[in-house]
Amino acid sequence: MNYEQLIEELREEMLQLVNTKCDALLQMYRSGEQHTNVKDTIRESSLITVSPAELKGKRPLAVQFALGEWIETPTWRKVAQKILQTCNEQPDIHERFMEMCGKVAGRWRTILGSSPEEMDVPIKVDEELYFEGKFDTEAMLNMLEKKSAGTGRG
Repeated sequence: MNYEQLIEELREEMLQLVNTKCDALLQMYRSGEQHTNVKDTIRESSLITVSPAELKGKRPLAVQFALGEWIETPTWRKVAQKILQTCNEQPDIHERFMEMCGKVAGRWRTILGSSPEEMDVPIKVDEELYFEGKFDTEAMLNMLEKKSAGTGRG
């Protein structure tokens, strides 16, 4: 991984976020609005730069992949499903997921398995490949991060 490139990308994301927020504040000032409803504020966050704990209580809108593709994801389970399905489309990662299948377990249940019957809230990734979705936002994103790191593609 090229850390200098990653840092520059993070810098660009942060500058874009600052510019977006300042543009919104300027627009409010120019239009005469005195306040804003925090619930109506949409904030773009990168899972690389934000702690999963910061996302608790917030709803996702979409996932944007590296090539710029946006996929609407109204729930954190849909976020996990889309990320895992996109990773799974790569043959080498699919092979690794299948090798991990049934070998990744939590305290009481399988987290990555071949059957939905083994799970409380199965998220279908592919035929005979399911991810356990019975987690809160923070735990699910942490698990997703571990699965991505396990594939060598964080």
